[in-house]
Parts: sequence; C-alpha cells; structure tokens
Amino acid sequence: MNLATAGPALGGLSGISTGLGAFSQIGGGLAQFHQAKANAKALNRIGKIEAADVRRQTRRLLGREQVAAAASGVDPTQGSALDIQAEAALEGEVAALRARFARDSQARAIKAEGKAALIRGISGASRSLLGGVARQLGTADGGSGVQVVREFQDPGINPALFGGYT
Repeated sequence: MNLATAGPALGGLSGISTGLGAFSQIGGGLAQFHQAKANAKALNRIGKIEAADVRRQTRRLLGREQVAAAASGVDPTQGSALDIQAEAALEGEVAALRARFARDSQARAIKAEGKAALIRGISGASRSLLGGVARQLGTADGGSGVQVVREFQDPGINPALFGGYT
C-alpha cells in the first residue's frame, strides 16, 4: 500500500472514529437522561411515602388528643376541643404537602439536569460530526484544511484595516 491508497483508507477510519465518538456522546447523554428520570421517579415515591407518614403521625396525634379530652371529661366532638383537633389536622396536612412538594421539586431539578445532559450529548455529537466532515473536506484534495475565502463587497471599505483581505 502506498501513500496514494493509504490516504483514503485512513480518511475512512477517521470518519468511522468520528461517528463512533458522536454515537458515544449521544449514548452518554441518553444514559444520564434515563438515570435522572429513574432518580426523579424514586424521589416522587419518597415524597409520597413521607407525606403518608406525616398524615399517619397526625392521625395518631388526633387520636391521643381525643383520648385526653375524653379522659378529662370534655366532649372532643364539640367546642374548643373540636377546634384544636381541626387546627392540628390542618397543620398535619400542610406538613404532608410540604414534604411532598420538597421531593417533587428535587425530582424536577434532577429531570432538568438529565435533559441538559442529553442536550449536551447531542450537541457534542453534532460538533464531532461537523468537525469530522470539515476535516475530511479539507484533506480530500490533499490540503491541510478547509480554505475560507473572504471578499469585501463594499468598495468603500479599506481592506488594509481588516488584515489586507480583498
């Protein structure tokens, strides 16, 4: 194999390498995206469990308050005893919702990070592919890279001010 036949073969290997690199970047972004989705789903489940725990604790507290009120001779279904229980139930529900909201917020942030990783992977793959194509175009005719031709269309511009390009 001489240099004339080795050039296209090496160019083909470079193209394969570029393609594999781009595929790898997309795969990495997808893996991070799916992991983030799984983590977010777990956080949502944890939020539901924590909210259920808070509600269970609130019900226990209300039960103890009813027993204490009845033991002291107060009717727990009327008056201030009922108001106190309603307030405790409301506070318990607010605490449960806060616990759930905190985990849901964390889940949304993790999902956003996963989407960003996927976008970075796709963007990196695009850059790799475009760079590979540019390298192939630049070396296809034996040159060292893509040539850029700059011309000034406005005759009133002094080319000397812009690095001498005419």
